[in-house]
Amino acid sequence: MSKRIFLIMISAFAVLTILAACQDESTEEESADATAEETAEVFLNHLAEDEYEEACDLLDETMEDEIAASDLEELWTALNQQFGDHIEFEYQNTEEGTDDDFDLVFIDSHHEKEDITFRVTINENQEVAGFFLE
Repeated sequence: MSKRIFLIMISAFAVLTILAACQDESTEEESADATAEETAEVFLNHLAEDEYEEACDLLDETMEDEIAASDLEELWTALNQQFGDHIEFEYQNTEEGTDDDFDLVFIDSHHEKEDITFRVTINENQEVAGFFLE
């Protein structure tokens, strides 16, 4: 009897392992998108909450050399002056990179006067490699 229970337990463990491996494979691509989206949203939320140092922490090395927290503050202040106070962000879509391993995340930024769209470039290390207004 104990041998039979042992075989059942081994079989159950093998089935669970196979199911877990299949689930990891099917969600691998989705989690990469979610991570790029998450990074972009966190970066923009830091700007909206006047947390410019925290936003700088998400920049890649090249961007860190080019832009300082004070530059982000000036940019965000200018955007709010031109388009009105920020209301909320709304995720639109992510375009996955091919050759350069960069993902482009498009997020609408709703303001009192006018809406704008941010295109946030996320590198393979989930760092902000650029951001642009569209």
